[in-house]
Amino acid sequence: MALTNILCMYYNAFSSLIPLVAGVMVVTAAVAYAIGALMPPDVKAKAISWAYNLLMGAFLGLIFFHVGLFIISSLLGVDPNAVC
Repeated sequence: MALTNILCMYYNAFSSLIPLVAGVMVVTAAVAYAIGALMPPDVKAKAISWAYNLLMGAFLGLIFFHVGLFIISSLLGVDPNAVC
């Protein structure tokens, strides 16, 4: 029973926090890219690189989010929405 409670806690944290952080990262990447487009070439290159890294971080975070939810649901043995 304690393992189920801990897994439910992680499930609730994953399902509420990670998509929010990924969305903020995408918006920050868009702002960095737009500001970098107005800057001189050396600053522009750094801003575009930073924006791409933010997008990749958001993308990988969402992949880990879905994989983590799959692992939690397989450890619980049932759909986490029904248990948690």
